[in-house]
Amino acid sequence: MKNVWSALLKRIDARTERERVLLLVAGLAICLLLAGALFVEPAWRTQRADQARQLETRARLTALEQREATLRAELARDPDAGTKARIATLQGEVGRADAWLNEALARFITPAQMNRVLRELVGRTGGLRLDGLRSLPAEKAGPSPEAAADASAEHAGPPPVQIWKRGVELRLRGSYNALLAYLDAVENLPWQLEWDLLTVDGEQYPESEFILRLHTLSLEEDWIGV
Repeated sequence: MKNVWSALLKRIDARTERERVLLLVAGLAICLLLAGALFVEPAWRTQRADQARQLETRARLTALEQREATLRAELARDPDAGTKARIATLQGEVGRADAWLNEALARFITPAQMNRVLRELVGRTGGLRLDGLRSLPAEKAGPSPEAAADASAEHAGPPPVQIWKRGVELRLRGSYNALLAYLDAVENLPWQLEWDLLTVDGEQYPESEFILRLHTLSLEEDWIGV
């Protein structure tokens, strides 16, 4: 094995400086891909699964509210005991689904806290600095506006519960090890955040530039208190 490494180093030394730089950049890119596969992707898949469960609960809650509105319309036309019983059952299901949704959202950091906490984490991470942070426009998490409008037109009653994705974009600069330490710190926060994007520009190795987008979920569209 020692002879193999020695031969490899000799072959690298025999190349021009430009070729050695290109080999170094290629090796760094391979390391980044491997690290992403080992550390970033598993956490990303877990967060996507959590978000899917939350959106499924929101859709179920909306359907229950629409069924309740339909039964209330029936009750207005025919106030029999059977309809009243079905409404009571639906109200119980709506209450339980609503409580579960609020509990799930409580695990997410609030938009008012998110920017401050992310800045503080950068300051506590050695070898990493923050070049910029901006809040992203709120996005609806769930059915398209057209689907929501169709549902509202078909069923009288309260509007469906709307969950909002509240995102931020960070521009970071430092070593890849520092970035991994920062991502680990984000993962270990007492609140939940989800990743949308991570890009790496390693042209100025050993220092790299990273763009990281994360979001939280909220029932509020506006950036209250930020």
